[in-house]
Amino acid sequence: MSGGSKSPAGVRGAPFWLMQRLSALVLAPLALWLVLSLAALDTMDHGVVTVWIASPATAVLLSALVVTACFHMALGLQVIIEDYVHVERGETIGILAVRIGSALLAVVAVGAVLKIATGVN
Repeated sequence: MSGGSKSPAGVRGAPFWLMQRLSALVLAPLALWLVLSLAALDTMDHGVVTVWIASPATAVLLSALVVTACFHMALGLQVIIEDYVHVERGETIGILAVRIGSALLAVVAVGAVLKIATGVN
């Protein structure tokens, strides 16, 4: 299976490369926003950060950051697996595990943000 990265749809080359670059392009301003927003907080205690996350704009941007980061991470890990795992079955299992793990991480993280944003216990 080596010889070029495949996208989640099995496409080789440019589309996969483009997805990696686009996700990085989306991540850059979101990460900058996160760093600047956290730096602007008076304090980093639980109450202040919880109120900050509960803001609708913050919750949306934080969720977008998490989903994009998990997607970007999955793409990068897939490339590593394709480059270094030379047994087709191992490669397939590794990529599947990365996709499932990344999706679960995104769901749990967005769920946590929504829980804080809505105040649901």
